[in-house]
Amino acid sequence: MERAPVPPGRRRGRVRAAVLSGLLLFAGLLGPRPAAAQDEPDRLSLRGLKSVYVIVEDLPAEFQEKGILKGRIQAAMEEKVKQAGLVLLSREAWRNTPGTPLLYANVNLSKAKTKDGVRACSINLCLAQRANMERDPALRTLARTWQAGIVGLVGEADLEVVVSQVGTLVDYFLSEVRAAS
Repeated sequence: MERAPVPPGRRRGRVRAAVLSGLLLFAGLLGPRPAAAQDEPDRLSLRGLKSVYVIVEDLPAEFQEKGILKGRIQAAMEEKVKQAGLVLLSREAWRNTPGTPLLYANVNLSKAKTKDGVRACSINLCLAQRANMERDPALRTLARTWQAGIVGLVGEADLEVVVSQVGTLVDYFLSEVRAAS
């Protein structure tokens, strides 16, 4: 069966979509860039970290439609944490652990997309820990003590790249933990 020729303008759109969707992968190859520059207090907050509770925010529907489930990303994060020698906390153990360290991942896709299905995507990873308020030490809350993120463009056919980029951010976090120790 012979295919109809693709009009020249349509070819250019496919090429552009492939190039744009590859940008997120390219950004990951360069390594994660902190969402805000990590300063010394942020790094020092990682010193002595021995355990974390891992949680992944619910993913946009587009990921679920492609079979990319939150549980899969969470399991991959948990495996990296265990391989790095940190104790993986259950929710119950987390509540009773000093500092209540929480490693949190969030993935967002913009609603707006190009005609080729390319969208903006942001991936954020943060560590939140219990902190006392200086003005009233009796007040305790969870506060972000470390964070990093990646922002890029991704095509609908390339959402799988996002999964690997979450892993890249976790690797970056674990390298910061090692450097702080």
